[in-house]
Amino acid sequence: MSHFTWHSDLVVTVVPGEPLPMELCNRLQSHHRQLRNHYGQTEVPLMHLGLAADTTTVFVVGAGSGAPRGASVRLFWHRFYGTIALDSLQTREVNRREANVPRNVPRNVPRNVPLAQRLGLGTSGIRDVMLLLTALQFGYRLLDTAAFYGNEDVVGNAVQRAVEEQLVGSKHDIAVTTKVWWSELGYTKTKRSVTQSLERLGMSSVDTVLLHWPGRWLSNDVIRNRMLREESWKALEELQQAKQVRQIGVSNFTQKHLEELAAVSPSVPAVNQIEVHPYCQQKDLVRYCQDCGIGVQAYSPLASGQLQLLKDPLILQVAQAHGLSPAQVVLKWTVVDLSPGEMEAFAALDRRRPCDVTGLTSPERIA
Repeated sequence: MSHFTWHSDLVVTVVPGEPLPMELCNRLQSHHRQLRNHYGQTEVPLMHLGLAADTTTVFVVGAGSGAPRGASVRLFWHRFYGTIALDSLQTREVNRREANVPRNVPRNVPRNVPLAQRLGLGTSGIRDVMLLLTALQFGYRLLDTAAFYGNEDVVGNAVQRAVEEQLVGSKHDIAVTTKVWWSELGYTKTKRSVTQSLERLGMSSVDTVLLHWPGRWLSNDVIRNRMLREESWKALEELQQAKQVRQIGVSNFTQKHLEELAAVSPSVPAVNQIEVHPYCQQKDLVRYCQDCGIGVQAYSPLASGQLQLLKDPLILQVAQAHGLSPAQVVLKWTVVDLSPGEMEAFAALDRRRPCDVTGLTSPERIA
């Protein structure tokens, strides 16, 4: 049976891995209807609450007794944190200090390794500053955005607010990654793209800039794609030399793309951000990157809530053995924080199955 506590419409804590109790779901449904009727806007239907069953904590900031009438309230739910926030800027200012929110991060992460190097928040689809501030309160220090996400201004605002509210000592305590979209590949376009990203972020420099894709999706124009990648990389090198970017890297690059880049430039990408989770382990590419000194950063480490990953029998078994949620176990696997035997067992889960089963965005299909 699931155990939960309700703290003045602010925080609901659920036992890891247990289904959300019907009483809680009904109460949230009722609370949501009241908010919708009173404020007239919502962003995520509460039917998605069922997907939060694999999380440790459900965090609800609601329009409680202290919320000003007429406040703009929205409903958010984020898979990565298992977080639900019924929130408004005004309501959070009144209520957020009352909530004692536990940090939903994998246990036993070595303390000598900075958290920013282990876990970060992908911000695709996030347009709310308060949700990002909540993530920073949980201890996350890496925010990953992109020109394509259309929210660099929100990320920049969150960093500034975090400094003002003393969540961090300075903006340099938060690593921000942004990316150049494939339509902006090429020397001049890439420089313009980064300049515009910095303007939207409200920053004079940024921690990391990646080339988002090696080319247009499904593009087989070998000569043009390679030329544009090389031009874009040269532009990033110059931006790094000008100290507008601390480190440069790539995303969704295959071994072929990396080898072509190495043939024309001595600069080694600091990171290759690729989809990695137990069902899509990309072992050969990860090994190649490690051999070349390229950091591997996994996006969609929980398979973006798809593929039924968190219901896999092995993951559930290991989660029960450790007293963790399935999501926490997968994140521990991602940072190689399971036992050798468990890591070996997880290796057999690889299906080479990305979240996009259509193949439309497959890097292998970009020349």
